[in-house]
Amino acid sequence: MSSSSSLINTLPIVQRTLTLYIYPIWLIFGIIGCLLNLIVFSRPQLRTTSCCIYFFAASIDHLMTLIIGIGPVLYTLNNPDPQIQSLLFCKLRGYIFQICLMLSRWFVPFACIDRFALTSDKITLRNFSKPKIAYRIIIIIIIFWSIVCSHRLIFYEIKGSQCGIINNMAAALYHSLYVIIGGGIFPAVIM
Repeated sequence: MSSSSSLINTLPIVQRTLTLYIYPIWLIFGIIGCLLNLIVFSRPQLRTTSCCIYFFAASIDHLMTLIIGIGPVLYTLNNPDPQIQSLLFCKLRGYIFQICLMLSRWFVPFACIDRFALTSDKITLRNFSKPKIAYRIIIIIIIFWSIVCSHRLIFYEIKGSQCGIINNMAAALYHSLYVIIGGGIFPAVIM
């Protein structure tokens, strides 16, 4: 019994140590990588390629995901967690973070669809692979996921030291299903 209780006491220390040393490295290299991607995909000859427009949007999204996802976690190592002190911060961070996570999973499959369309024998399908269409699809994807993720603004609450969907099982089930299907299965099948 004492070995399991010592393991229970050791795990939070290990988690905090990993967060303290690994997350900053991950954040720094991630930001550098995203900035380099943005530099590459913003070159004039690539800005006119619809596939690169999707990758540019994905790079912006990944940068936001890193900052919104890891930034507050690092802040809470030495400060009170604003996510459990402010319901507004709890809801907004969860909402924006979820949108960013879903966008990053959908921009790359649409880049794949774009490349498929470009190599098609059918002219009507090749017309899909244009920068104007890419910008429109990016806007549609952002609007779609902003609506689908809006349940976080409604059902997230703070209870004790937790920020999340706590008392509403229907909302929790909806959240789980759309993350699995919309964030995992569909993007993988499309690619």
